[in-house]
Amino acid sequence: MHQPLYTLLMQRLREKRVLPINSEEALAFWIVVLQCLAAECEFGTNSDPIDEAPALVALRNHKQFARVDVLADDPQNILNETWTQFELRAKLES
Repeated sequence: MHQPLYTLLMQRLREKRVLPINSEEALAFWIVVLQCLAAECEFGTNSDPIDEAPALVALRNHKQFARVDVLADDPQNILNETWTQFELRAKLES
């Protein structure tokens, strides 16, 4: 995923607070968050890319939405269509 697509998703999310996305965008978003985490680990900018990113949620087994854990969940669930719908959800301001 190119940074401009990530930026575009963030702009759209600021407008709506909940943004339905397709499986390709969900997978690309997941990869970007992991890339940011890898860069943080290497260069140490004192940020937490996973905590700071919007929540990526997926409809699991056609039952309910749940947050995707980008470190523990398997992205194969996107590719094999076990997860069927995706959303980015903005964090609520404190």
